[in-house]
Amino acid sequence: MTVVELAAVSKRYRRGSETVHALEAASVTVAEGELVGLVGPSGSGKTTLLNLVCGWEEPDEGEVRWGSEVEGRADRWEELAIVPQALGLVEELTVRENASLPLRFPSTREPADVDDVLDRLGLTELAHRPSTGTSLGEQQRTAIARALVARPVMLVADEPTAHQNAGWARALLGEMRMVCQQGGAVLVATHDRELLSSMDRVVLLHDGRVVA
Repeated sequence: MTVVELAAVSKRYRRGSETVHALEAASVTVAEGELVGLVGPSGSGKTTLLNLVCGWEEPDEGEVRWGSEVEGRADRWEELAIVPQALGLVEELTVRENASLPLRFPSTREPADVDDVLDRLGLTELAHRPSTGTSLGEQQRTAIARALVARPVMLVADEPTAHQNAGWARALLGEMRMVCQQGGAVLVATHDRELLSSMDRVVLLHDGRVVA
């Protein structure tokens, strides 16, 4: 079953007198159980494509379709969890409080156990430390923990292993694979060659177009 489909989406921006074509008629489908990689050089449109999936931007042309919308359910935001490259942690909160943020919002989905997720990501001993008092790699895993606690149908991650050593990168791959095994799907923008080699499919963007 399709989780999300981008159907011939185009997105353009104004840069002074110039029009930048960030995406041109790009089509990508992510199905239930799939771990899909997104790769391309800087400026190829990866971030724009992720922003469209996340609903942070709207396409100028084409459509972003969700499986739940096709089935008549309006629960896109319950189904989606995002790990942005900027991480988006709340500095005033502890590691555990950041990971627990999905619990503050009403949802029909059963969340994962926060302490179990923190333990799997090596964050138990840091749980009550302010997020700013941890390393960048630990902050990144906190952002990933927050996404996993939501038990998403669709997990979108931008360079999720950028600050991890090889061991933790493999552990995070295992967590993403678990999302897929539980009936979800994962879309990852990454330059990590080892991570890409473990994807079910890799989508290559160049100059805003899907070329492979």
